Amino acid sequence: MERKYGQRYVAFFRESKIFLLLNFFWVGIFLAIGLYAKTGGGDRGHSVGTLFADFFTDTYPLYGFFTNVSEVLWCIALTICSFTYAILASLSREAYLLKRFSFFSSLLLGLFVLDDIFRLTLILKVFIGIPKLVSYLIYGFLLVGYSISFRKFLLSTPYLLLLFSALLLVMSGISDLLPIPGKGTPAMLEDGTKLLAVLNICIFFWTVCLASIRRKLTSNGQSRQI
Repeated sequence: MERKYGQRYVAFFRESKIFLLLNFFWVGIFLAIGLYAKTGGGDRGHSVGTLFADFFTDTYPLYGFFTNVSEVLWCIALTICSFTYAILASLSREAYLLKRFSFFSSLLLGLFVLDDIFRLTLILKVFIGIPKLVSYLIYGFLLVGYSISFRKFLLSTPYLLLLFSALLLVMSGISDLLPIPGKGTPAMLEDGTKLLAVLNICIFFWTVCLASIRRKLTSNGQSRQI
């Protein structure tokens, strides 16, 4: 029994070298950071500590709550597309369009996840001087190119959810660029519309990817019976 489990683990690691590489990569990063902190005194240790700090204040325990919800929804949508691509790729070499759609959807969603969580647009503006408008226009061109590339497939899906989400994201971007007075109103217009957009994006990819997997499994089952 132990030998069978050992063989399973060996086979898993042989087939999943990427997971080993990712683990070694992050272990190397943490070792380098730890060495940096140990060789530079308390200031470096404090700086490293901030990289792992979870923001929390007892005065405002719900600080950034809806922002965190948006980030979780982005990650869910990305996970759905990535998992769909992995399943379709493992089932057969067919379904090229579905695999291509889920793959490029994963790349696009991954870019949005990185931007939203790590504030790439803000970093580019503060440290490099690239205006937010330029970043938003780049995202807009990517979305247009994505829509054109998969226009025929998208027409067979509940694409109105994506159109509604795109409109909300445009409203969010405009609200971020305009000097709207107050605090609550700008937050609702920028982050509230973004949350609704990401929610509908999540629903869209859940629906489309689930239907794609079901169709593929059904077609595989029928082909085996034949």
